[in-house]
Amino acid sequence: MKRTCVVFALLVCLCAAGLAQDSDRVYKKTTATAAHQAERAPGSLTTLFAWNNGYAGNTFDITPAIDLYSTALDVNWISAGETIDVDAYYCVGSCVGFENDPTHWTLLGSNSNVAAGPDLPTSIDISGNNVRFIAGNIYGIYVDVSNYANLLGFLGYTNGLYNVSNSDLAIATNTGEANPAFSYSFYPRGWNGTFHYDTQGMAYPILDIKCNGDDSDVEIFTGDSATVTIDVLARDFAGFPVEIWIALVTPAGNWWSYQLGAWYPDLIHPAWSSGLTDWSGTVLNLVPPLGAYKVFVAIDIYQNGLVDFPLFDYDMVNFDVVPPPTSYEWDDGTTENLLCWVSGGDMVGMHRFDTIPGGENITEVGTIFGSTTYPGFAPGNGTATDFYIWEDPTSDMDPIDCVLINQGTGAVNNVDQDIHVWDPLTATVTTADFWIAYNLHHAGYEYCLAIDDTTAYVPGSAFYAGTNTLNGFDPTDLSVNQYPPAESTYGFWTVRANY
Repeated sequence: MKRTCVVFALLVCLCAAGLAQDSDRVYKKTTATAAHQAERAPGSLTTLFAWNNGYAGNTFDITPAIDLYSTALDVNWISAGETIDVDAYYCVGSCVGFENDPTHWTLLGSNSNVAAGPDLPTSIDISGNNVRFIAGNIYGIYVDVSNYANLLGFLGYTNGLYNVSNSDLAIATNTGEANPAFSYSFYPRGWNGTFHYDTQGMAYPILDIKCNGDDSDVEIFTGDSATVTIDVLARDFAGFPVEIWIALVTPAGNWWSYQLGAWYPDLIHPAWSSGLTDWSGTVLNLVPPLGAYKVFVAIDIYQNGLVDFPLFDYDMVNFDVVPPPTSYEWDDGTTENLLCWVSGGDMVGMHRFDTIPGGENITEVGTIFGSTTYPGFAPGNGTATDFYIWEDPTSDMDPIDCVLINQGTGAVNNVDQDIHVWDPLTATVTTADFWIAYNLHHAGYEYCLAIDDTTAYVPGSAFYAGTNTLNGFDPTDLSVNQYPPAESTYGFWTVRANY
């Protein structure tokens, strides 16, 4: 019966603007009319319906706590039966200070409806505008009755500021607006209305960035190319006004930005600033010098030539340019655990390695004996060891059918010092992957195989095998041993090879 024993270490383990209060159209109600307060159900937020003043429009700010988009606006038109034409505009950032600057605003939606009358909601459908209001950002809203000059009534609002919120959204009222739109403001005036919204049904944009076809951390050897490609899929946000930033951070910490096929040593060149659209392309293709690089693609909803946080969305890829390796290794050079057969015998720690082009000629193998974490548990200096190298003809991540191509003998040294001890072993590997191992001959309760259990384990990489009989291990046919190869669940051995 196979018995193992492991020693485990304990781990301890970021004002409202004071506009002139010129008299707008002030009306005294001759009869008391109760304010109509729409139900604040999910999907809507109401300021108030209790007009005591009015004109052609209003401005106010919204701050969503979740991502949402607007579906309708209820307004307070005081003349029942009139057909009103309403334009709704939005801006990114507060409306304060931009009330009369038409260049600052983007049309959100337009529609018409027959007015319900004083302090009753008249609904204006603006659904399908595809404008996403992003959580944590402030947006200005401008509501204007565009056919105001041809009507008898007016848009009712209330003197003062009326700020309301629910768990999804906050509204901060600002000004009343004259006719024509963007011509004159009256402060403070509280918009009478309901902001209807939805949080479902929108397909977010998809950003994808890859280096050499991989979107995880990429390692590139010096002399090889780094090719960075980007795909932008707008989906339901097609046409959404944005800036797209493509940026590179060099090993020295310098930032570069990409625009129109060229790189600039700054962060003031957005790749483009317009409506979001589908786009694919190669933005980098060069042989970079040594070091760690990051490349970002980001969507920024402020079209101002600056990188604004928080960003709407971003994706990134890391690539490290390193010298070509001369060593095959899994472990990080330090040990945290030890393994043994309780009854003693031959315990063999095996590692699989993918053959590196140019690294087929193995010159030596090495391992760590013992552990600084648990000194005194391993076999002592001078204890006999054997080491082996096999080819795997099937490359199936199972060493049971491996073919031995060379072996050697050595001895334990530098025990409990976390120092790799190297032994000469020459072989030329001709298969896609190969296995190396150290065989530790040990007495009962001598913990012989050193383990690195802090490096993320890669399945199919570490196995153990052996026998409880000293010097009884057969490396030529692994299947005949008392304990044929079985995958380790403990971590990586410290077994390495150089070429």
